[in-house]
Amino acid sequence: MKATSFIIPMNINRSLIIGCIIIGIFISTMLFFTTKKWTSEISEKSVNPSEITFFHSLTWIGYVEEISINNFIHELSLLHKPQKYALLNVNIVDLKNERIIEGQTILIDNGRILSISPVVPLQIPVDFKIISGNSRYVIPGLIDSHVHTAGSNDQKLLNLLNSVTTVRDMAGQPWMLILKEQINQNKLLAPDLFVASKMINTYSLGQYTTVVNNPNEAKQAVKDHIATGYDYIKIWNNLNAEVFDAVAFETKINGYDLVGHIPSDVAIEKALPEMRTVEHFKQFISNGTGDITNEDYVTLSKNYNGYFCPTFTTRRIAWRDEKALAFFEGPEASFVSRNTLLKWKAESADKAYDKSAEMFNKVFKNSCIIFENLRNSNNFIAGTDSGGGYMFMVPGFSLLDEIMIFHKLGYNEYEALKTATINAAKAMRIDSIIGDISVGKQANLILLNNNPIENLAELSSTKELLIRGIYLDSINLENIAIKLKEIRRYPEYFKHYRPQEVITTFLDSLHAHKRQYLLKPNFKAKILENLNSIPSEHQKEVIELIKE
Repeated sequence: MKATSFIIPMNINRSLIIGCIIIGIFISTMLFFTTKKWTSEISEKSVNPSEITFFHSLTWIGYVEEISINNFIHELSLLHKPQKYALLNVNIVDLKNERIIEGQTILIDNGRILSISPVVPLQIPVDFKIISGNSRYVIPGLIDSHVHTAGSNDQKLLNLLNSVTTVRDMAGQPWMLILKEQINQNKLLAPDLFVASKMINTYSLGQYTTVVNNPNEAKQAVKDHIATGYDYIKIWNNLNAEVFDAVAFETKINGYDLVGHIPSDVAIEKALPEMRTVEHFKQFISNGTGDITNEDYVTLSKNYNGYFCPTFTTRRIAWRDEKALAFFEGPEASFVSRNTLLKWKAESADKAYDKSAEMFNKVFKNSCIIFENLRNSNNFIAGTDSGGGYMFMVPGFSLLDEIMIFHKLGYNEYEALKTATINAAKAMRIDSIIGDISVGKQANLILLNNNPIENLAELSSTKELLIRGIYLDSINLENIAIKLKEIRRYPEYFKHYRPQEVITTFLDSLHAHKRQYLLKPNFKAKILENLNSIPSEHQKEVIELIKE
């Protein structure tokens, strides 16, 4: 290539060119020393590659989020306590008799319904606080009969925001019983918690299972779970008929209920009479193929005295393309952590998950068929499987979705609401405490502006809530929602910060944490697993802070 010389055209002012060159040299020199100084500062702060890695992975920001949620729940629990209330001029949605009782006043004392009377003749004691009903509608608090609470504590608040005042955890851990006691004593603002045992199975699913290999081990497992204090005995997919019989026998003679999956090797005819609740239509639908069983489940279910929990809303796992995009752009996503959203976006776009999506679509379709064949039995309960790690399953919102699915499949509004109130309470054998609005029952009530019997979508509208006699008005609920969304935006807040500042914030949050029982063992384990990604001088401090 021929070389060419650079010649300054005669029509350009040479002095101007020379001036520009001098200015350029000056700016370059300043940039060099500024960059050197900035690099030196970074070095002095010891921002090492491992910090950069964890910073971009959002792991420790996620820990900050969870501890911030714990601290927020603690603050709310100190602020909101049961009081005496008079709920004036409300229309009671009587689910038992499928009618609206207009113009009622409900007195609430010690967390329970003291009386229900017409508005006019009632004399209200002076020490009762007035809640103006203004002819609004009252329904019982909703019950989610199938959740997993081992995940984020935000579940407690998300459920309350969506009128869920009671949940049943279907893979219990001993530490959940501590939370249950705190809730019962109104030291923890959260839905009432009932806990099934660890899942009895022939192989391990980690901390959530008790492995048994023969009838004697099965009987001992049941005894151990009862001694631990669980409310129900839970079984999973893999038990042979002999081991199943042992579990069922030991559960029954101790006066407990058996709940969970009908095992793959056990016939419906054998299992159904022994089980109080059957989850996901297991064994009605094959685990391996998603096809409906060859057994005559319709005839076998005619005299069934238990309840079916279909968890229709797990169909969300199969959402792809437009449905997935609608979720990510919708209101529920603002309550989900950035870590989880990124994971769900990746999985919902990954072709490797298409077969799983096809299976869930198939199971949903067959679940609808089974429901249609059994719907007249009126022994269905609403559960979601939320908290179990599945995509798009946001606690609280999922239960409202489940109720709407029952309605779309043919239940009228009363029947659909019963699946998450009266039926669920009966299935869990807590109908003497909750499930409907009557004197002596616990004051778990939802106050809606409009009649949900005319439009079930009212369940998603602005509301007020009473749980165990603790009153949360619409402003309280709105502020809870705002705070949760703020916490979930922490990655946006921290993106301009250096990793060291994230660690400092994490430590500050941990120091401020008021209740160690809110630091779940699995959350503590995750923190310890990632200790090597923070500077060694902080590791001992973290270990000390999360000790029992």
